[in-house]
Amino acid sequence: MDIANIGDADGGDYFCHAENAFGSATQPVSVRLRNIATVSNISQCCAEQNVSSACLDACSFFLDLDAVIDKPECLPELDKLMKCAADGSDHRSCCVQRSVPRRCLDWCRGEPLFNSKFCVVAHTKDIMSCFHDGRGKYMLPVNLA
Repeated sequence: MDIANIGDADGGDYFCHAENAFGSATQPVSVRLRNIATVSNISQCCAEQNVSSACLDACSFFLDLDAVIDKPECLPELDKLMKCAADGSDHRSCCVQRSVPRRCLDWCRGEPLFNSKFCVVAHTKDIMSCFHDGRGKYMLPVNLA
């Protein structure tokens, strides 16, 4: 479910109720809005995040992870790079649709991961696709609690 044209007054706790011939279910859903400026200049974001010079090759109009994926010295920089790639938007809804597991979803909104190796190996392509698909759009995660 996507919620369009959401505003500050729409944040809060809701209940989603579904009913059919097989039964019914009610699930609590929290809607929280984050006011984060959209990042439109990846290079500038990388500079602000203090991405090392060895890893700046990835910082172009769109983040190019292929430029640094084979550089072991850039692995500690991945959280910074993903923050810039997310452009300040929340792409978790797209990531869930692409079967990105819960433990990797923070990357879908540009937040750091504590153990990102699994996410790098298995889900970077899907996460980056969500960043490209949703470039400039604010995407609201629904029912991720």
